[in-house]
Amino acid sequence: MKQITPSALGFLDEALSDAKRRNLFRDRPPPSRHAPALSFCSNDYLGLAGRPAPAEACGAGASRLVSGDREIHARLESAAAELVRQPASLVFASGYAANTGLLSALAGPEDLIISDALNHASIIDGARLSRARTVVVPHLDVGEVARALRAHAGGRAFVVTESYFSMDADSPDLVALRLLCDEHGAALLVDEAHALGVLGSDGRGLCAEAGVCADAIVGTFGKAFGAAGAFVAGCPALVAWLWNRARPFVFSTGLSPVVAAAALDGLRRAGQEPSRRERVSQMAAKLREGLVALGAELRGFGHVVPWIVGDAVDALRLAEDLRARGVDVRAIRPPSVPPGTARLRLTVTAAHQSGDVERVLDMVGALRGRSRSQTERSRVKEEIRRQGRVIVVGGTGTSIGKTHLAEALLHAWRRSARVVGIKPIESGVVDHLVSDAQRLAAASSFHVKQCGYALSAAVSPHLAARDEAVEIHPDVAVQFVHDAREQADGVVVELAGGLFTPIADGISNADLVARLAAETVLLVAPDRLGVLHDLTATIRAASTIPLPITGIVLVAPEHPDSSTGRNADEVRRITGVPVLAVLPRGTPTELAENPALRQLVEMLSAPDNLNLTPGPSKAPSF
Repeated sequence: MKQITPSALGFLDEALSDAKRRNLFRDRPPPSRHAPALSFCSNDYLGLAGRPAPAEACGAGASRLVSGDREIHARLESAAAELVRQPASLVFASGYAANTGLLSALAGPEDLIISDALNHASIIDGARLSRARTVVVPHLDVGEVARALRAHAGGRAFVVTESYFSMDADSPDLVALRLLCDEHGAALLVDEAHALGVLGSDGRGLCAEAGVCADAIVGTFGKAFGAAGAFVAGCPALVAWLWNRARPFVFSTGLSPVVAAAALDGLRRAGQEPSRRERVSQMAAKLREGLVALGAELRGFGHVVPWIVGDAVDALRLAEDLRARGVDVRAIRPPSVPPGTARLRLTVTAAHQSGDVERVLDMVGALRGRSRSQTERSRVKEEIRRQGRVIVVGGTGTSIGKTHLAEALLHAWRRSARVVGIKPIESGVVDHLVSDAQRLAAASSFHVKQCGYALSAAVSPHLAARDEAVEIHPDVAVQFVHDAREQADGVVVELAGGLFTPIADGISNADLVARLAAETVLLVAPDRLGVLHDLTATIRAASTIPLPITGIVLVAPEHPDSSTGRNADEVRRITGVPVLAVLPRGTPTELAENPALRQLVEMLSAPDNLNLTPGPSKAPSF
């Protein structure tokens, strides 16, 4: 019988040809058995996908609402909920089904969905299916989220974001989003697909790391846990609602029992084998450091390594050259990423060894016209010049913006370096609220075990410690900073209270800073009446140690007065210490985009800037 090509679909040939002309056509990759042995494009972050499947039934046979519900589903849902510290969860066939099902079941035409511009396609499609009014805000822009919430009148509101964006390897300010949602009665929905298993304490994700309880968390089993399927976790009412109203769940055959068993085993092994997560962190740091030394423009932090090439043709050629040498890396092009930002998206897994990373760096060095010996010398020289820079954020007192500045520094600096923020001593810590130390940990580009003193009384640390019968040992903080700087390009240390606040009997923050031998000491002060007195007194006292102050950062107060905006020149004249930035009020992510702060980050991270390297400090004995 003669085959007839439907003329109504003839437009597809022209559209495909146009995509090929613009280097945007995506051809099928070769079958996996022919792919290079060394893959840097897999989402199998913990290296669990290759293990044998558990013995279970192949299929569920029907929708779980009919006869497809199995005991293994309940066990998996319980484990997933426990992982993200939520009361309940519901398993879907895929992450795409979970996001489309969640949003289309929750929101309706009278409601508002506020979505990050770089959210995954499944979130975008879920918003469309809901028929809710959707406001797409610029990537990581908390200010625009706030404006959208303030402008919303009537109906429910949902703020939806990813915790770790897989194309830019960055993270939103989850604490700020939670606070905004609480203020406006909105729900916070977070997709933790690329974070779970790898990021956060015990691999529980970035919400747990930030101390944020989202109203719904989406996670997948097809990435770090080496299986397939996904889940939505939240309160029991949410799970019951999705069971009844999430169309991708209601009208789909239940997740295969054998896949559910594999997912459960992946969760178990991820929790019991932390060395996998540690290897991912180590190998990712090695790859990032090596690529930066080769002149590559990288984004974000963590196990996803976006290498921005720019032109789609150049990205394709580079990926093909690496593939020809046995390394599987894929070029990501528009429309997946904005025009002009085509990139190679490298992913690091627990299956990678140090030699694998060295092999990739050797190939990249050769392709970029530099010998490995030249690259190695350059990298070593750079490490000697800038290894483990310690920046101390102190101030004239408490509640003056130190944490906001430290967070903003981390958000801006982690785009180009491996940085971590810590607050070794903190008082006024309340269990159900996010602490300053947790905020800094969430803003860091990698995660270290927080080792410090968390005291509940909102008084000077030495008094809080006395009330709670805790003995503060400054050497613990010194060792913690020392360990952190060995893993990082920079460590941001926030002090508790003012520079001369006592932290133990006879020992102040200034003594701790001197013992840390910090390269940079920033004094934060509110831009208001009284700041000239406070700064002058603090700087004169510091000179007696001696403790050189690198510079001053003025932060606009919550309630400006007649002095606000007029202090910077007088501070420079009277104290002789430079004012490095005058910052407006705002969230840490907003401040991270502020030109003055970005310039400050460039100055602080420049190893040859002698003006920002204080002289030796007298190290007191504790």
